[in-house]
Amino acid sequence: MGSEPRGEGETDPYMVIYPSSPPQLSVPAGPPAGAFVRKGLVAGIRESLRQFVASVRAKREERRYARRASVKALETYHQVHARHPELSGKALYGEVIVSEGLDADAAHALIRSAEQSFTEWPIERDLRFQDVVHYMVYEAYMREYRSRHWTLADIGQVVSSVIPPEL
Repeated sequence: MGSEPRGEGETDPYMVIYPSSPPQLSVPAGPPAGAFVRKGLVAGIRESLRQFVASVRAKREERRYARRASVKALETYHQVHARHPELSGKALYGEVIVSEGLDADAAHALIRSAEQSFTEWPIERDLRFQDVVHYMVYEAYMREYRSRHWTLADIGQVVSSVIPPEL
């Protein structure tokens, strides 16, 4: 079957015939092939460096914003506490937030959100002024810089470096 002789003029239908020499391709003159790789590599490195510098600047800006807002909130806390020594906890925090420029309903909502974010997980604990300021700074920053969708800096670390944990 597979070894049956073929008659003259018959060719094997599965036989491949290769040309005796490869076809000659004409390559247009231009820069060496490696130039495109080098150009792309340099552009990629330049873009990565630009993004890195932009992220360092953004992080520094966020930290400065958080520090200024934390210092202002601490000053407001001391002023409100001096005027209303009978207030403590959430009531005092609410007055501080109202003194910072929000209305009472927004202050209550902010305290509730801070409580949900910081006191229920990973462990249950009481709400601290640090938590309220952390949430307040983050919310204010995101409102002011709407083009950003997250922060690069650890706002909690900045807030805790300004606001004592016992407040």
